Amino acid sequence: MPSKLKKAIGAVKDQTSISLAKVASNTSSTLEVAVLKATTHDDVPVDDRCVQEVIKLVSSNKAYAAACARAIGKRIGRTRNWIVALKSLMLVLRIFQDGDPYFPREVLHAMKRGAKILNLSSFRDDSNSSPWDFTASMRILIPARVNRDFAIGTLSRDSR
Repeated sequence: MPSKLKKAIGAVKDQTSISLAKVASNTSSTLEVAVLKATTHDDVPVDDRCVQEVIKLVSSNKAYAAACARAIGKRIGRTRNWIVALKSLMLVLRIFQDGDPYFPREVLHAMKRGAKILNLSSFRDDSNSSPWDFTASMRILIPARVNRDFAIGTLSRDSR
């Protein structure tokens, strides 16, 4: 159970990241804000409205698919919190299932450039006093299943 101080620090980090994304003068700042809101440090389920907003943006323009893969890769690559990593993977799964079919290709391209979207082998959780349980789960179980399903094509919306 995270302490109140760690929860407050997580909330401040989230607000800072969202504010910086809003101030950014690029065309995908709306998408970055939506990704950040969908992957907060809060230990509550992912807000479906944020996920739907990300899916809508990714489906509206192929350029957003690449921007979304970069934003999620950046979020996963920087976090040391298992909740953020899990929410990010859940967001990737939802976009694979319900988003633009171009998104999985962009994830592969981002991973070739070094993004740690589906490869969390170097993930380390610093959010708990005994983080090894969460670290092991995030490193092994979840990405292995996502990679397996992605490889055999069961994540696409056509195979449901």
